Amino acid sequence: MLSLERLSALISGSPARSNVLPLVPTQEVRTGSNNHSKISYIAEPDGDINGNFNSRNSTSSMASKFDRGLPSAPAGVALKSYSSDIMNGNMGGKTQTNLLNNLRAQNPSLVESKDPIQIILLVETALSDSKDFEILSPEEVDEIKTQCQSIIQRIEQTRQDLIIQLKCRDATLKVIQMYFPGIPSNLNSKIPPDINDDKAQESEKELIANEKRCEELAIKLFHLEKELMTPQVRLLRHTAGILQMTHKDTQGPESSIDNSEDIFAVTKTNKKAELFNDDFLFDERSLYRALEGLNLNSKGTDFPSESQIEWINETEKKLMEMNLRLKHLLSEMNPDSKSIPGSSYEINLKGEPSEIFQMHIEFLEQGIDTIDVEQSRLRGEYDRMKSQCSDLSDQNDVLRNQIKQQREQADLNNSAKDAQLSTKLNELAQLNTLQAKSKDEIYKLQQQVESLNEKLDEVQQRENLRNKEKRDRDFAELRSAEIRIKNAEEKMRSAEERAYEAEDKIKITEEAHRSALEAVKTRDQNIAKLQEKYQKAEDDHTTSLAGLKGQIEDLVSKIENLKTELASVNSAKADLDTSMKEKEVLLVEKEREIDEVQLDIARLQTEVTIAKAELEGAYGSRSQRAAQVAANPANQKEIDRLTKENDSLISELAFIKASKAEILTESEENVKALKRELSLTIGEYENMTKASLEWERERVQLEGVIDSLREEKEDIEAKLNDEKIRRMGAQSSDANTLSPNSIRTSTTILKDEFKKMMRETRAESARILRAEQSERRRLEEEVRALKMNQMRLKSP
Repeated sequence: MLSLERLSALISGSPARSNVLPLVPTQEVRTGSNNHSKISYIAEPDGDINGNFNSRNSTSSMASKFDRGLPSAPAGVALKSYSSDIMNGNMGGKTQTNLLNNLRAQNPSLVESKDPIQIILLVETALSDSKDFEILSPEEVDEIKTQCQSIIQRIEQTRQDLIIQLKCRDATLKVIQMYFPGIPSNLNSKIPPDINDDKAQESEKELIANEKRCEELAIKLFHLEKELMTPQVRLLRHTAGILQMTHKDTQGPESSIDNSEDIFAVTKTNKKAELFNDDFLFDERSLYRALEGLNLNSKGTDFPSESQIEWINETEKKLMEMNLRLKHLLSEMNPDSKSIPGSSYEINLKGEPSEIFQMHIEFLEQGIDTIDVEQSRLRGEYDRMKSQCSDLSDQNDVLRNQIKQQREQADLNNSAKDAQLSTKLNELAQLNTLQAKSKDEIYKLQQQVESLNEKLDEVQQRENLRNKEKRDRDFAELRSAEIRIKNAEEKMRSAEERAYEAEDKIKITEEAHRSALEAVKTRDQNIAKLQEKYQKAEDDHTTSLAGLKGQIEDLVSKIENLKTELASVNSAKADLDTSMKEKEVLLVEKEREIDEVQLDIARLQTEVTIAKAELEGAYGSRSQRAAQVAANPANQKEIDRLTKENDSLISELAFIKASKAEILTESEENVKALKRELSLTIGEYENMTKASLEWERERVQLEGVIDSLREEKEDIEAKLNDEKIRRMGAQSSDANTLSPNSIRTSTTILKDEFKKMMRETRAESARILRAEQSERRRLEEEVRALKMNQMRLKSP
């Protein structure tokens, strides 16, 4: 029988009043029929024999004491213990039970409620043992309770995973038994080595993997239950210290053994009060289980991660698909049967996940059992058909022997022989027909069995591959999730520290924020006014720009017309130049001819003079020569013709020179008029360009002022929003009602909203700036084109 004094010494780590050593479990762990662990205790010397307990090192000291108390055993012990608990239905509720209450329930004679002396001794012993216990602050108590809740949730999650893996292991074992009926139905049995089958080897590997996974989950569950003991012990010691302090304050100097009834009443009242929640109590089974090679520092995630939830959902979907395929397979195996399990297979998806998984697993087990029954039935039919076939073969042999005998006796009785022979032949044909039918039925049954085996193999292979890949992914995601959670916790701690530091700064900067807010309002008004001026200037600029565009278009049309006229004038001038060149060439030829004619005339005149002198000397006077000329009219006609031709060429040359002067004068006047009109147009365009550039410069200046004011406004608003967020964070950190998750959520929402607003503002400003820059580039290109046209016109 374990006394309360020794139990207190075991929990506190300090010796009791009877100077006994702390008790620890021995190596012997036995499980009875009622699944209650029986354990014997031995005294183990403790290093701190004086009972001094350092509150700050309570976690490590308690862990070390429990480490020394736990023996070493194979890892399969934990799995076997948890499996037996699951099979007996002891894992459904909470595993944490109150060790003191259990001991009192098992040993009701520990405390005699009607013996006041025993109660006083127990109270004094408890007060003496708990006088050095640490009293925690409310924040530490809340933190320890939160830690306990987190560990309990992890224990429940691990327990559910262990139940699922055990179900999968049992299902794999049943599938192996379906393929190899001779193998015993226990986990220690293995497939015989003489069976060289890939399916068998793969099934054995899958079974080993499932067994390994179950052992890992059992070890993890043991870790978590052992990890839960440390904060629970701290809470128990804190509660004992509180009770010791309150009892010491209420106990006056006049109290003695006479007021034992009051003490008994207080003790009875304290017994009725529920000091602890079931979630913060011991799991006494974890004290007595033995494992080896445990890493007590291993920790899981506080809550099931998204990857675990996703894995559970996918596992549920796969189970549902497997069950539906199993149902379809059963209906194909025996379509006429009305006793197929789960024919009305419906799952209530609104129920608890554990219930849904249990329903899936139960249906899978029922289907496997049905397949076993159907396979045994088919095997019986096959054996019956085989025996029938052997009987028919024996009958066939007998009939053949009889036929041979009858053939030997054919010489004796031919008629009787023929009748008997026909009869036997008919019987033989009937037997052959029956034999063929039975063979067909056997062949069909064999094909059905083979198809069912192939389908089951395919389903099992796909499920094994999916489970293996999913488990690998789950492990990787679980590790990454643990790292992310640790990083998030560190970031949360740093954020809380920054929030505490910013809390003092908020009060100082509050007045500055108010003044900044007033300045922001004033600047908003100025910005609004500037925006109105900018809008008005932009409207004026748009109107003037539209007018300038119209004028530019008119000028461009005029320039095009002038270009056309100038081109026509240039073409006419070119034609005139060509004709003038031709006329000049003709004139040169005519002048040359005239010179030649004049030379001829001069020569002729000289000859005439000489001839006249000769004539006068030879032929007499002028009258005589006139008479001679009159007598020779051909020479006179030639002279007259040449004189007229000379006169016509001279007049034609004078006309050509006069027309050339007129044409040159007219073309020069047209060119001067065109140049004058073009210079006026270019002057007007330059004036308009200068005006547009001035407007553009003013607009750019106004935009710069507006942008600078807008940036100042955004900076002030950003600072104000940051201070508001810090203030909200500080206020929420002061309040105990908000959790770190709510702080982080509110801060994230505010930051996201502010970033979204800033992105929209910047996007709108960038869009307006791009539109203005594109318009500016277009106008610059037009100005550049006009300047190029002007330079082309100025060039000869």
